[in-house]
Amino acid sequence: MLDKKNKIGYVCETSTLDCHYFNNIFEDGLKYFEYDLQNPEDRDIVFFADQDIVKATEPKFDNVKHKIAWLVESPIFYETFFQYKLIVHWVRARKDMFSFVFTQDKNLVRKYPDVFSYLPVLQSWISKRDRKMYTKNKLCSLASARKVFARQYLRFEIAERFKNIDCMGEAFDGEWFTPNHKPFKDYMYTIVVPNSDIDGYWDVHLTSPLSCGCVPIWKGSDISSYFNMDGIITFDDMDELDEIMDFIGEEDYNSRISAIEDNFNIVNDKYIFAEDMMWEQYLRYLEI
Repeated sequence: MLDKKNKIGYVCETSTLDCHYFNNIFEDGLKYFEYDLQNPEDRDIVFFADQDIVKATEPKFDNVKHKIAWLVESPIFYETFFQYKLIVHWVRARKDMFSFVFTQDKNLVRKYPDVFSYLPVLQSWISKRDRKMYTKNKLCSLASARKVFARQYLRFEIAERFKNIDCMGEAFDGEWFTPNHKPFKDYMYTIVVPNSDIDGYWDVHLTSPLSCGCVPIWKGSDISSYFNMDGIITFDDMDELDEIMDFIGEEDYNSRISAIEDNFNIVNDKYIFAEDMMWEQYLRYLEI
């Protein structure tokens, strides 16, 4: 059984290793294990993420006891959706190579339950010291990175339509917002259009504002089984968003404060690092 002394190898040369998420892991620490990014082949358990899943066949990993494939990013992150399907097919053809194959796509889990296990990509842009309930003095924000995905255009459409929203991030002004809690700290609400709306997908775009006492105005998958929905507003189209923008404000925010605090506690207790949930639901049962 794993314990805090264990180190787990991680193989991923894509953007995952460069993101704020890993900075927070190194700063805050995971509950149950640590990562070895330098010599992963020396560990009993090794994660292979996204496009680097195929590296699990390299000879230097032959003695690894438990290889774990992890589809971290949404399908839209890959260069083409076709490439994503190729990786899914590759994993399915080699399912016996892996102790677990994690995905945030519930459709894959339903279709191939003997291959895939569900795991939301829990993470936060916000460091532990900045995750707190803040006094709010601004209405609504919209944050976006520079990545050009199909749903990115909806963010641009929203920014163009609603001039009372403060837009920030590389997609809007060419700069990453610093500090990372800037889009949420002072704001009662933030509009959240995640990179994908596949069933089961929710990630940093949702947990980050919740960890700062911000109400997400969410256009994504069903998250009602994870959060108090009185502290989250959902919309399906621009007409619904029009109606939402007409009623949000200090009175509405204050009426939701109990649910906002509830979601703040849920995130900080359960949903900061995917690895903690992974251990609690899956890895703790591995024999090493």
